[in-house]
Amino acid sequence: IDNLLKTTADALAKWKDLLRNYTKTVDEEMEILLKFEEMCQDITKEFSPLFSKVLPYLYDKDVVSEDAILRWAEEKENADESDKVFVK
Repeated sequence: IDNLLKTTADALAKWKDLLRNYTKTVDEEMEILLKFEEMCQDITKEFSPLFSKVLPYLYDKDVVSEDAILRWAEEKENADESDKVFVK
């Protein structure tokens, strides 16, 4: 997990400016969160333990805003249990 986290953090550090360029609205920031969540749940399950570590990183690096995170969490409140894996 530590190697995967470091690799993920390195990739995000490299691409954060590009990501920021495409996230001008809260909706666009939410798309990043939703896509990363999908990757962690369905596509690349080994990323699952990284979600809770990468989320603060995305916030700290100004890739996603607090508003986007709060809206993402709020959207999950009424979701099926299977969609609430990362909201606790």
